[in-house]
Amino acid sequence: MKRAGVTVLFGALVVLALAGGPGAAQEFQGDPSSVVAIISGEDLGGGRLLLSLSGGPALDTTLRLYSEPSHTPLAFAATVGFAESEEGRAWQAGWSEEPTMFVSVDELAAVGFKRAFDRPADDTRIQLWLGRVGPDGEVTETVVSDADVGSEDFLFFSALGEAQGPNTHCCGMEDGSEACVICPGAAFGCSPIPSCGH
Repeated sequence: MKRAGVTVLFGALVVLALAGGPGAAQEFQGDPSSVVAIISGEDLGGGRLLLSLSGGPALDTTLRLYSEPSHTPLAFAATVGFAESEEGRAWQAGWSEEPTMFVSVDELAAVGFKRAFDRPADDTRIQLWLGRVGPDGEVTETVVSDADVGSEDFLFFSALGEAQGPNTHCCGMEDGSEACVICPGAAFGCSPIPSCGH
């Protein structure tokens, strides 16, 4: 699936509506403010991936992006306030491997980047971790998206459910539209249409 470029506007998402029961692909019916990030990739050949990320309104304090199953760190981001705090310095010191890119910004929802990465040949998934400040002031990280995107071009985003409820995962389709599925966890696939699990 080759696409020259993909632009998605919050609140004006064009989606592919498909009939079906729970867990079937359908149009995005969630709150646009619950979108975490829009992530796309273009296969450049030779194991290179042009990866783009646009932050969404639901980003809070930190994000980590990995290529899976090798668990290769691609990009990490944090708010400036957190990155410069004692807890933020401990978070960075705890990285087992340095990511290819680290950015800190005033508001994490404003984070955005586009960069080429070397991706391990056997990797087919992109995993997004989100860090949020809890009532106790501690940052807790959880996997929001574990997207099986294959080895071709892709676009996906995830939207948080209420409390510990299911998340909505959406994938760009070959015709330029998007289709979504509501899943009990972070794992989903994009081909040929969005589905829960791997």
